[in-house]
Amino acid sequence: MKKDRFIQVVTYLFMTIEAVLMGLTILLFANLSGSIDSLMEKAKTPDFLQMHAGEIGMEEIIQFAESNTGVENWQICEFLNIDNAMISLGGTSFSENNQDNGLCVQSAKFDYLIATDGEIPNVSIGHVYVPVCYRSEYGINTGDIMQIGDKSLVVEGFIRDSQMNSMMASSKRFLVSAEDYDKLSEVGSEEYLIEFLIEDGCDVNAFATEYGNAGLPANGPTITRALIKLMNTLSDGMMIFVILLVSVVILIISILCIRFILLTTLEKDKPEIGMMKAIGISRFDIRRIYFNKYVVLAIAGSISGIILAAIISNPLSAQMKELYGTENSIISSILASAIGVVLVEGILLLLINRILRKIERLSAVQILQKRTDKDKGKKKQYVLISVITAATLFLAIVPINILSTISSDKFVTYMGIGDAKIRLDVRQTEDIAGETGKVEEILDSDSDVEKYVILQTRTVNAVIDGSVQNLLVEWGNHEEFSLTFVDGDAPNEECEIALSSLNAKELGVTTGQSVQLIINDEFVDYTVCGIYSDITNGGKTAKAYDNGEMFAQIDMPVMWSVIYISLFEDVDSNRWLERMKEYAETEDIAIKVTDIPTYVEATYSQTISQIKNASIVALAAGMLILWIVILLFMRMIVEADRRDSAFKKAIGYKTSDIKMEYLAGSGKYVLSGVIAGVILGIFLGQSICGIVLGTFGISKFRMIINYPYIVGLIPLLFVLVALFAITISIKDICRISAREALS
Repeated sequence: MKKDRFIQVVTYLFMTIEAVLMGLTILLFANLSGSIDSLMEKAKTPDFLQMHAGEIGMEEIIQFAESNTGVENWQICEFLNIDNAMISLGGTSFSENNQDNGLCVQSAKFDYLIATDGEIPNVSIGHVYVPVCYRSEYGINTGDIMQIGDKSLVVEGFIRDSQMNSMMASSKRFLVSAEDYDKLSEVGSEEYLIEFLIEDGCDVNAFATEYGNAGLPANGPTITRALIKLMNTLSDGMMIFVILLVSVVILIISILCIRFILLTTLEKDKPEIGMMKAIGISRFDIRRIYFNKYVVLAIAGSISGIILAAIISNPLSAQMKELYGTENSIISSILASAIGVVLVEGILLLLINRILRKIERLSAVQILQKRTDKDKGKKKQYVLISVITAATLFLAIVPINILSTISSDKFVTYMGIGDAKIRLDVRQTEDIAGETGKVEEILDSDSDVEKYVILQTRTVNAVIDGSVQNLLVEWGNHEEFSLTFVDGDAPNEECEIALSSLNAKELGVTTGQSVQLIINDEFVDYTVCGIYSDITNGGKTAKAYDNGEMFAQIDMPVMWSVIYISLFEDVDSNRWLERMKEYAETEDIAIKVTDIPTYVEATYSQTISQIKNASIVALAAGMLILWIVILLFMRMIVEADRRDSAFKKAIGYKTSDIKMEYLAGSGKYVLSGVIAGVILGIFLGQSICGIVLGTFGISKFRMIINYPYIVGLIPLLFVLVALFAITISIKDICRISAREALS
């Protein structure tokens, strides 16, 4: 251990960094999964939820629930949707808030709203419990005032909503007393949450089909427990995926570096190993001398890694603890993290043991006679520097590419949203078609509007392999504001339909095949013309062509309408948006006006914040590892070349000349590594991210790359770090004297 302290410290650092990242990944995932499961268990989250705006027939629902053997429990919850312009919280207006905010009372049977202390709160008259996600966003404290029109409510506390905690959920519920709900019922539009708990073993998708076939209220989106958990997991899960990716890359780097360090050490120690064999020391004892050292380093690295992972996890998990609380068993998370750390350290020790066994096969004479070509060994070190440069740059670039992609306006095309700047939603009203017609009239007469399309969503029965399934279909012109299509194109003729990738996979169809839709009690064959990415509505949607004439012909209720709009270039979009909001208020039209870039920023603010944190961790880890590796290997190269450097000084070389040789020799390998790292980060990183995002409904993912950063700033930072490490490493050349050439 004392023979070369620097090498031991570097080995310990590699083992510690890998332990930190693997421990952190498992700890964060266990905390996130455990917290979400704990919250959903306390809240008794429904297995199936149908949102509905409009009149509701209680008798039909009661009959369906009582006759269906799969129903364990059911209830109907009221949700009073309030216009955001009427809401202010702690003195801050909600006019720019993109969520559907509303009031509710505490549920009677399940789907409870949970206070931050983990209890089910009973709110006092004149008070309100606020969604916990707004606490930090608006800086709200208990005792602050929530204003709804001319009615004031005092903030009594904060609630965690197992359904709507994530900003990816488009609605937020404020908890009030039944008395206050009744008083405020006139200032909002009421909708209903028809909720079911399903018996274990029952298929939720089959239950959803039964519900749809029964003709029950369905004027709104359908949500399942699996979708709720997906939305809760997705924002923080992306950060954990980034850290896992960094951990895997660093494990590979650690294996390469520790392997090379061990081989170099064994090469230097061959005379001693040969002598030990010659005097009769057993192969096992010789291996144990070296192996025990790495066991000690691995134990020290594991302990340090687990402690550091626990410390670092606190700020990184602050948001998930705020949204979901803490899980029931923290000890199990720490234990899982420790097992993961032991596993990766075990991988490194197995590698070390395998290398040591190779030495056992050689006799004492072979060991003493065998010599390695010095130039060949030095070239291997330079190549390894190039490989590590590429790997560290790769793990820095991928998170930044993910961040720039999610932050981009173009990312909406992966969300099932058209490539537009402005979107109008017509929902939460009984006469959606009539309200849509009013908006269409005003857009036709607006000289600022360049073009617009109206898309209307209906639930249609589809016949697949003889069974009937519900299909959420959006009808209209899908070419004007196109999506990202994985395969094929948007529907542009009657009887053409495009399916989301998850829907196509579940239904077992591809482009060119057909599906049967039941329209006006008739079976109509629709050809699948395209498959697109979508993460809205659980990723299970469809889009069909309609030139406007079919709207009147289809005898099915419209669930909601979406209008995409583009304005002329010289129009101030912010002023136009304000004008449209004022028009909606004046004419009392139930539309939601959205600036799509703002909507994306608000929806993914949690995810963007977390990935930004993970990007910083990845960038810092990459630069630190590159600095350590170059410092180590260049010192080893300089030390191996010590006699050659002394000879050069003896024949008249200056110290600066020798340093320049090292800078030039190592610099070309660093630059080649930088180029390879950028290429890998763009292409291989895209493939890896595509595999992960495909599970959420995003297929054939294409990164939106910020090239000034990826090709310019980030590689420059790594080059500077490498040059700094090389400069420090070759300082020892000054201490080499010409006399050493004679020794």
